[in-house]
Amino acid sequence: MTDHPIAARPSRAGLIWAAIGLLFYALLPWYALEDGFFSFSWLLDGHAGDRDLAPALFQWLLHGKWWLAPLIVPLVLALWAALKNDARLAVWSGLGGIGLFLLQAFSIYHRGWAFDGLEALFGELGGRQYGIGWGASLTAIALLFTLTTGLAGRGAVRGDIFVAGAV
Repeated sequence: MTDHPIAARPSRAGLIWAAIGLLFYALLPWYALEDGFFSFSWLLDGHAGDRDLAPALFQWLLHGKWWLAPLIVPLVLALWAALKNDARLAVWSGLGGIGLFLLQAFSIYHRGWAFDGLEALFGELGGRQYGIGWGASLTAIALLFTLTTGLAGRGAVRGDIFVAGAV
């Protein structure tokens, strides 16, 4: 594939997906909610300060879930890629973000580390992970569409962002 800028000016699709990813990472509950997302009780129950309701940003800043911190890097890089029309960086930030998301999602489960070697390497976890919630799901989707926007910018499916995202 040849390198093409995503657009003559910053890509709206790239900017939108990067902003959505950052917003979901910072504002929506990262883990599954007992009462469900659409009860909206999570908004009134302490949100960022509550370990069960906090978005990823606050999970690592306030609640010690350090394994969620690296995800902010590909999200910021996706924004940078969209602002600079860098399709290659958009691809790498999308791939890297999805990779980090899957790595942390499958390495830690509700009882701690999923693999014994990880406990020997990193020590015992202070926190646990339950099912992914709306924040995690929608952040992963935003990273996926960052990847497809970058692929379209590199010439995949003749540069059509919609088709790249649909495939």
